[in-house]
Amino acid sequence: MGRQCLLWVLSAAIAGAQVPPVVVSEYFNTSPLPVEEWTELLVVADTLDLRGYVLTDNNQTQTQRQGGVRFRDVPLWSRLRAGTILVINHRGSQVVDDDPRDGYIEVGAQNTTYFEQVRFDSNPGLTWEDVALNIALQGDLVQILDPQGRHVHALGHRDVPGPFYDTLPPPKVHHNGQCPNPGSIRVVPGLSLAAYAAGAGTDSTAALSTDVTKGLPNQSPQHRDRNQLLWRQLRQPRWNAPQMTRAELTPTGVLLEWSAAADPLPDDSLQGYIVVRDTVGQRSVPEDGRTYGVGERLGTGLVVAQTLSSVRRALDTFPFPCGARMVYRVYAFRYWTDNRLGNAPGPTLARGRSYAEEVYSEATLEKPLPPVPQVFASARELCAGDSAVLWVENPDTVRYRYQWFRDGQQLGGETTPRLVVRSSGRYSVRVETELGCMARSPELEVQVHPLPQVWVAADGDTLFCPGDTVLLRASGAWRYRWYRDGVPVDSGAVLRVSQPGRYWVMGWNEFGCGATSPVVELRERRIEVAAEPDTLDFGVLGACESTRERTVHLRNASNTAVFLFRPLLPSGFAIVGQSFPLVLAEGEVVTLRLRFTPTRSGGFAGGVRFPVQPCSDTLVLPVRGEKQAGVATLSQTELDFGVEALCEAGPRDTTLWLFNQSGTMLETEALPLAPPFQLVEPVSPRVVLAPGDSLRLRIRYLPQGGSFQQELQIALQAGTCRDTVRATVSAAAVLPQVALVPSEVVFPPLRGCTTAAETSLVVRNTGVLPLRLRALPVPGVTIGGTPLELQPFESRALPLRIAPSSGGMFTAEALLRLEPCGDTLRVPVRALVEGVRAGFVLSAWDFGTSIWCGRPDTLEQLLEFTTTASVAELLSFRLEGDTGSFSLSWSPGEQLADGYTIRVRFHPTQPGRHRAEVVYTLRVDTCTLEQRLVLTGEASVPGYTSSADSWDFGAVPVGQQAQRVLYVRNPNAFPLVLEALQGIAPPFALAQPLVVPDTLEPGAERAVGILYAPLQAPRRDTLRLRLRWSAPCDTVFAVLFVGEAVPVPTRTARLSLQVSSVRAAPGERLAIPVLVSAEEDRIAGAVRAVRLRFRYDWRLFQVQQLESPLPFRWQELTAGELLLEGSAADGLPVSGELFRLSGRALWHPQMQTPLELRVDSVESRIPLELVIQPGSLQVDSACLAWERRFGTGKATALWLEPGECPRLIVELGSDEEVELRLMDLRGHEVFAWRGDPAQSGRRVELRVPCAHLAAGVYGAVLRQGDVRRSLWFLLLR
Repeated sequence: MGRQCLLWVLSAAIAGAQVPPVVVSEYFNTSPLPVEEWTELLVVADTLDLRGYVLTDNNQTQTQRQGGVRFRDVPLWSRLRAGTILVINHRGSQVVDDDPRDGYIEVGAQNTTYFEQVRFDSNPGLTWEDVALNIALQGDLVQILDPQGRHVHALGHRDVPGPFYDTLPPPKVHHNGQCPNPGSIRVVPGLSLAAYAAGAGTDSTAALSTDVTKGLPNQSPQHRDRNQLLWRQLRQPRWNAPQMTRAELTPTGVLLEWSAAADPLPDDSLQGYIVVRDTVGQRSVPEDGRTYGVGERLGTGLVVAQTLSSVRRALDTFPFPCGARMVYRVYAFRYWTDNRLGNAPGPTLARGRSYAEEVYSEATLEKPLPPVPQVFASARELCAGDSAVLWVENPDTVRYRYQWFRDGQQLGGETTPRLVVRSSGRYSVRVETELGCMARSPELEVQVHPLPQVWVAADGDTLFCPGDTVLLRASGAWRYRWYRDGVPVDSGAVLRVSQPGRYWVMGWNEFGCGATSPVVELRERRIEVAAEPDTLDFGVLGACESTRERTVHLRNASNTAVFLFRPLLPSGFAIVGQSFPLVLAEGEVVTLRLRFTPTRSGGFAGGVRFPVQPCSDTLVLPVRGEKQAGVATLSQTELDFGVEALCEAGPRDTTLWLFNQSGTMLETEALPLAPPFQLVEPVSPRVVLAPGDSLRLRIRYLPQGGSFQQELQIALQAGTCRDTVRATVSAAAVLPQVALVPSEVVFPPLRGCTTAAETSLVVRNTGVLPLRLRALPVPGVTIGGTPLELQPFESRALPLRIAPSSGGMFTAEALLRLEPCGDTLRVPVRALVEGVRAGFVLSAWDFGTSIWCGRPDTLEQLLEFTTTASVAELLSFRLEGDTGSFSLSWSPGEQLADGYTIRVRFHPTQPGRHRAEVVYTLRVDTCTLEQRLVLTGEASVPGYTSSADSWDFGAVPVGQQAQRVLYVRNPNAFPLVLEALQGIAPPFALAQPLVVPDTLEPGAERAVGILYAPLQAPRRDTLRLRLRWSAPCDTVFAVLFVGEAVPVPTRTARLSLQVSSVRAAPGERLAIPVLVSAEEDRIAGAVRAVRLRFRYDWRLFQVQQLESPLPFRWQELTAGELLLEGSAADGLPVSGELFRLSGRALWHPQMQTPLELRVDSVESRIPLELVIQPGSLQVDSACLAWERRFGTGKATALWLEPGECPRLIVELGSDEEVELRLMDLRGHEVFAWRGDPAQSGRRVELRVPCAHLAAGVYGAVLRQGDVRRSLWFLLLR
């Protein structure tokens, strides 16, 4: 029932009768003693003066008043407000609450400060406690009397009303029945004051032991929360026709004033007002019992002020939003927060603060916005140096203030309706009213386009060779016009140039603003190297003369520096004392020594061909000479180990041969070489060669940085003839050399919609090594055209592009990885970024490694998006490459703000490396941008490796034990977790405790010792050891160990091994048997396996084969030491030949070597003692000294016959199969030839397949049996 309806019911119910100022609402009985009894009174009249009023009860027959209390003349009772609840405890003097401001008072009746005891009985033998305020079960009547003793109100109970009740005038109420013990008599439902004057019966009362509500509205099971409506109505203030007398928007806030609510006692501070600000269309009603503080929410509204009754004015300093409408409501209240129940006990308890919810003053306010200004421009696109005027249509400088903005930033001092602009930006104007309400015009973009910064980059050197074409690439503009020496020649971004001259380009951007590039001057190279003399004639060499030298002067007459590479020399000629390549500056002269060292008798002629770079020219120097029959010749007069990178260079050997062509004994003495070369064979510098013999010379190169050339000199004497033969030995180990142009790149400013810039980076190989280049990833920087290979003196222009992700000064380094040697080339780049930016912070993301455990594993990454604008719109995107392995959590139409994150997923479809590229298009302000994001990742399957020193424990006697070690290794790039070792049971056990789980980092290895200790024999045991891995994949793999248990032998047996002694000539094939013998038959079948080491002098014996009826294995541990392993399930033989070693005898001055045998281990069923008898090898016949490793006769030789297409000549030194391979400079095979075994001494001619080969350096590698020959030569086309 509403409050207005309740007021109507109240008024109608008591019409014609006097409204009591206070009523008895409930009394509580606890017979026989009244120590817990109480009476509850409800004040009806406002500002009631209770002083002198009497509260009394009656006897159980309702025939005689008994006694009670009189309210003393104290301030507490003088001005009680309507709705105040009084609880008087019948016994005791305790003051529970005597503060009337919360509308609740509870005091004991025996408190002499507030009450005076009253008796109406005439029994002198009884005390007040015996007769007063003691509720009887059968009947009683609690009555209120005014100071004059007149009836005010009464509440009683009895089966039927007694005489005293019947004589009382209304208002009164009676319950026909007894009072429970304990229990109370109460007025219920008590919806109006009429219920308190309902007379006798049970409709308006209840006698119950439950729902006792001391100091609270009355309840009953049939009537819940009905009485509280009357109580709350009595407690709320009265406000007739409330009005908001003033509601005004001021610069400091909202000022409110309102009419007064009824308050006869404004100075008691019990009444006041709260001001609530709410949105239009909402009504927030305050809750009875709750005290609201300023700033506290009230439904959808907010309490902005609270005043006492005497103050009816408030200022809300809330910054009222412009264009907003707000409603303000003022509610009147009475009473403070309840002292006992606290704040907000619930509205149905009718305690604490009470509001007049349905009567309030209200005002709606609106803060208007000024009209949006419209801005016009005289021009919106300008070239640098021009200006434009912006103005506001229909300006009003009286009502509004103006302020101009550029790119959201306030322009100081620009406060008029007109603005002159000279720079790019998004311009707007703001108008502001006196109340601070503002409106800003839409942004009007003005672009002041800079003059393009036009650049020209040459794709190659500006000094070019005749016939070459140089590409000039223009950048920085929209369209171009090229000029050569002031004459227009072409348009477009690229100009092909084959003529020298001064070139520049005029460029215009898309807005028609033009600029001129710097001048690029191209010059043509003129390559000319002159030789003085132009021909070298070495004459005739006599029989005892093996060498003659001449000098030649080479002068660089070119207009540029040139490189001369090692020349291609005709047979018999060599260059002495000069390393190549050779650099000659303009006009420089170098003197070279050429040597004529013929390898045979007869005439020699040809041309020394010097490759010249740049321009791939060739200088040919004709040479000729003649040689009479001599005493000795060398197979080669030049040994060139080539040019290689110092970081990759390693020791290498090569071989040449000295042939005795005289008919007598030839004494030779080779002089030592200086580092980095070393003559390692022959060991002795002095060697005597018989007629027709040859001497092998092995030369070792131990690389050092730099270019080296030395002479190998061999002094000869044959009879009376003395001579010296010479061969040049050369090598170079250098570092890669490269030049970058420019060394630093400064891009023009990136403005407007320009988000990227591009130019060319010229890379030139200035060294003598072929180079490989690969661009390294750098955020915002991309180098195209890689990977690439760059030959010496070759140059290449690579596109260099920047796409910064943020504004301001962009600085980075373009990185190129250089191979060989792995150096990093760095080119600083920078640009001022002033335009719009939008895209991922990172232009590439590598997910790393995803573990593949039989199914794809998804990796996720949040990539941050950045933009200089307020928001960017994703127009479209697509995936290129491995589209099935990557995905993104976005879709076209999304609005992307700065700091927005996009979820990118890597879900590989199969193991391996995956790559995809996201191409996405954005709309940012007025710009449409296309950006790219490169995504990479790898799916790796975990792998495990295991090995053991042996999987077989062999035969182990009972009571003894053997150990094997299992090695488990993690070969992956991620950790593995070994969870457990399973399956180990007697007679097997772990040699030492293993702590599991055990994490193996990448490359880590664990050694697990396994013991075998048999307890019974004979038997064969098997261990299936299971290794369980828990991470990254849950898997198990097993390894198998076996062992054999044998009985304990009774005594030791003896077994003998004897190495045979042999004799052989150098070059002769021989066999060395190893014999075995036993003293007892019981050894037969007992020895299961043996592990031996065989030692000998490797300079006298070359082992080629092991022969045995048993499965024997052999391995060369070091020079002169073999590891031999043999086993047999039925046991090794105990007599006869165990095995034999076959090979070839070699010559060495030592001539004899012991043949030793050592036992590593023996697996036997019985205790065994091994007796070893060594042997020896005797090499005879020093006359065949130089047949070592190649047999009798002349050694195999390889040389080159020059010509337009050269020929390779092979002179066979044995009957073995021949193999010849042709390799390029990188080691790749380009041609191969194999021949069947041929007769020794046969000469084979092979034509180089010139038609199928490009110009360059090639190597011929010959193999015949143990002989290796190599020859490097330059092929010119």
